[in-house]
Amino acid sequence: HQIRLTAEDLECPICYLTFCDPVCSAGCTHIYCRNCLLKTQLTKKSCPICRAESNVPAEELESYRGISVEELKNLDPNYESRLAQEAELREELLQQRQEQEEQRIYSSSVRRAVIRAALASLFDQINRFSVDGASNDEMNGVYAPSVLQNYSGPIVYNKFGTDFFIYRWARTQWVLADISIGQIGSNESWFYSAPISYPMTDKPPVSGWRPVSLVSRSEPTNHNNSTLTISEVTEQSASVENQEVLSLIILSLNEVIQLNRAENIRNSQTALVPQRRERRNRRCVL
Repeated sequence: HQIRLTAEDLECPICYLTFCDPVCSAGCTHIYCRNCLLKTQLTKKSCPICRAESNVPAEELESYRGISVEELKNLDPNYESRLAQEAELREELLQQRQEQEEQRIYSSSVRRAVIRAALASLFDQINRFSVDGASNDEMNGVYAPSVLQNYSGPIVYNKFGTDFFIYRWARTQWVLADISIGQIGSNESWFYSAPISYPMTDKPPVSGWRPVSLVSRSEPTNHNNSTLTISEVTEQSASVENQEVLSLIILSLNEVIQLNRAENIRNSQTALVPQRRERRNRRCVL
């Protein structure tokens, strides 16, 4: 037997009007007007009723086959004109979503750049080291905190504009390496190493550095006789106060990001309430 749908069954739970181009939300069985679902997806990728995850954009969903166009036309004589208007509105919504995504990417990239620059400046002020006595003069100079790809461990230090890095390896030793000639875990790129000291810290040792000699690598004649030393740059040395300030800044930045995200979600949900109330009242009048 064919189930006869009532006018209430053919009403969208978002706009409270007769369905216009109905679609079924991905991940559940709830049905909405295509544009109504698209509007909710501007703020949250889930079903407005059951909150089931819905990662398929509304414009890509197939029209719901359980409701015929004839049934919708019988309930809404202006269905065809509504369909055309909704198509134009959908283009505006898609444009709005694209602008939101571009703005989100831009804001996120700017925020990351600002945070990265601020943290880099703070790290530079907290920990900077001067390398002296290396057989290769290019290795000598000031090393500041940096990032090394495919490395997981304490802070790494880099001489700006070069491939010379100082980092701890395998919790057993610190190394000074030229990563342009080998992988970070291969001693082919290591020129100096020093044993770790206990308790372990994120700072390289100031002494105990020994050359790493390899037959396959051509080295200066004075390489084995060189004495490498590391000293902290005193005018920008670390202090307990600076480290505490840095920790507070990081926590504050994370809190600001979380608060902004919650505020955006709250504003978007609040903006939908008057629209829903107005549509409900209009339906009651009709």
